[in-house]
Parts: sequence; structure tokens; C-alpha cells
Amino acid sequence: MSSESKRRPTHRDIAEIAKVHRTTVSLALKGHPNISRETCARIKRIAEEIGYMPDPMLSALAAYRSQNRPTAFQGNLAWLVKNIPPFKWDDMIYHDYYVAAKDQAKTHGYGLEVFDLQEAGLSSNRLGQILRSRNIQGIFVCPLPEDKMEIVFPWEHFSVITFGFSLVNPRLHTVAAAHFDSTRLIINKLRAKGHTHIGMMSVHDSRLNNDLLAGYFSESFVHDKEIKIPPLHLSETSNEHIQAWYDKYKPSAIIGPPDLDERLAETSLPIEDVLLICAYLPRTDWPLGGVHEDTEQIGRVAADLLVSMIQHGERGVPSSPRRTLIEGKWVPESRRS
Repeated sequence: MSSESKRRPTHRDIAEIAKVHRTTVSLALKGHPNISRETCARIKRIAEEIGYMPDPMLSALAAYRSQNRPTAFQGNLAWLVKNIPPFKWDDMIYHDYYVAAKDQAKTHGYGLEVFDLQEAGLSSNRLGQILRSRNIQGIFVCPLPEDKMEIVFPWEHFSVITFGFSLVNPRLHTVAAAHFDSTRLIINKLRAKGHTHIGMMSVHDSRLNNDLLAGYFSESFVHDKEIKIPPLHLSETSNEHIQAWYDKYKPSAIIGPPDLDERLAETSLPIEDVLLICAYLPRTDWPLGGVHEDTEQIGRVAADLLVSMIQHGERGVPSSPRRTLIEGKWVPESRRS
């Protein structure tokens, strides 16, 4: 067998067969968005047919050089918001997502620019054209003002990541807090402290994919083989409903929103005798104990995923959306025990 027949196929070989430049081959094998999907598929097919395999030594050298080289500026990403008063995304924990995503994107060579779909005279198609003219290839969709919202947009031109579950159409790759696990963790922590009568006030759980309720029902049933205390429904959070619910079930601990103590302070409940716990603390120094939603990690993971999608040419609405859930951190209660 000749030495030529034993030679490892190279980018040059693929380029000669495909009649393209070697740079095009290199970009196509990486799924670069500047190379059409058809060209990428054709070049990958040729590479497979001639038995091309990346040289592990060269790949390691390239990775080493890339790791030790200052990250070159790649362009900007878009932070897409929809501000409908009184909703204001940058006054909420979503701003923490933004700060973390911006910082992490910078490590990949990307900046981050905010665009508001509610801006006067700015249609979705017009905004899509603006993003493309600026060579913005990736979009973060900030949580929306209401649950079960839809956004019509030319998604097919962009790599997209959203946060949480307020956007129901289209269904995109999502990064969110693991609220189901948070609720299960809380119940186990409370039971370890001797609480067997644990109640829940359900507030805005539909924005959280109903994961708080799912965790509460699941863990309560595992321990008690029944649901001793049905959660207080979102439509039943008036002072009268809360009082009637408490009088009937006498929970020794209540899981609820971050302002649970303020809500119950307006009632005649003996809240000094009830342990109040939050399943999604906005900060670790919050007056209540519970699980802190790791907003920084959520933002950083989202940025890593979005850049990876850009590099692999993943654009448009996915056929099988992925959900990446970030576990929170237990914060012991500081005011009650």
C-alpha cells in the first residue's frame, strides 16, 4: 500500500473535492452560521465519505493556543425584553440574569445589547432586520410580563435562549431555576425540624411551570400518602380566604412568595408561631429562609449555551426544546425557628 493511501485526509482534500476554500471547510465542519446549512451538510458528508478525522494533536494544540490567546471580539448578542407597565424587567431579579449573562458572554468575546419589543414603531420583523444588519446572531429572551405569552419573531435567523416559562409560543431552549427540587428540599428541611403540617400559598406558579405545586404535592404524598393541607390557590389569597384556610388546617410552616411575611402581617394569623419559608428567595440576605434562586449561575449557563448554539449553527425554533434547570441553595431562616 502506498504512503499516499495511508495518509490521513485533510481539510485540503475535502476542499479540493467540494471545490471550496480550506477556510470554508474549517468553518463548515464547526457549523459556523456564516456558512449555509446546505454547504455545511455537503462538506460534512464529503468528510465522512473520505474518512476524515480531526488530528487529536492538532486539535489539542489549537485548543491550547485558543485558551491562552485573549478572546477576540465576536460581536453583540441581543437581550430581548417586552416592557408592559407596570412590569419593568430591570427592577426585578431578571436584571441579575442579565448582568451574569453579560459578564459570561464577554469571556466568549461577545457584548450584550438590550432591545425592547414595546418600543414605539418597532415591529418584530423590523427588529429582526436591525439585528441581522448588525450581525447579531444570538438572542436571550428575558422573562415576560405575564405568563403564557407569545412572541411572533423571525426566529429562524437566530440562536435563541429564554428564561423560565412565561413564553409558551414558540417553545425555545430554556434555562430556569429548579423549583420542583427547591420545594422538595424545603419540605425535607422542614420535616427534619419536626414540621409535619406544612402548607403552601400558591402565587404565580404558572410562570414557574407549576413546579412549586408539583414539588409540594409530590413530596407531601411521599411522606404522608395523602395531601394533608391543600395549597391555598392563587384566587384565594384575600385575608378572609387565608384566615379560613389557616383556621381549618393549622399549618406550623407555610411555603410562599418572597413577600409572604408582609402578606400574612395583614391578617390575624399568629405568624410569630408559624415558620414562613420562600421557595425562590431573590437574595441570600432575605428576611425569610428558603431556597435562593441562583440567578448568577442561571445567567452564566444561559450565555454558555447560547454561544455554543451560535458556534454549532443552531438557529430557529428547535424541534425538541431543551430545559436546563439550575438548583438553588438552601438559606436557613434568620428570624424564626
